[in-house]
Amino acid sequence: SGVSQHQSPAAYSTQFGFELEGKERPNKPKAQVINMLGMAAEQALGKGARVVVYSGKEAPGDQHGSNRHKTGLAADIRVYDPQGNLVRLSDPRARDFALAAARYGARGIGAGAGYMGDAFHIDMVPHENYGPGQGPVWGEWGKRNRAAILEAMGL
Repeated sequence: SGVSQHQSPAAYSTQFGFELEGKERPNKPKAQVINMLGMAAEQALGKGARVVVYSGKEAPGDQHGSNRHKTGLAADIRVYDPQGNLVRLSDPRARDFALAAARYGARGIGAGAGYMGDAFHIDMVPHENYGPGQGPVWGEWGKRNRAAILEAMGL
């Protein structure tokens, strides 16, 4: 099962933005996902980092793409440093962020050119709940960093 450690929002200073209105997945992910992302962003980027969630959870009965989002345990995000700069996948801090997210309980990380640009899919869906063909790491960038991500996940 997934990691159950749960820290209060007071455990980090990361700011969050939600760009979900009118989207296919308009609902915020569960608090444990927000907390994991907040702690990971602060650890990798410093106090005052920002995470923008632009794809959260579908409305009941809807499903768009992966079945991971309907659980409330997944988010598509962009990450910004404390100076407000988008952390691109070519930035070494993107890897730092992904590894921190894995250490704080992320079970699925997807990223890469041709997938979502300079953004991440990150989820806390337990591996035993994956569907056929699903794995813990995907996308061109994810595959390049696969060994380190899996190690950070404890796999």
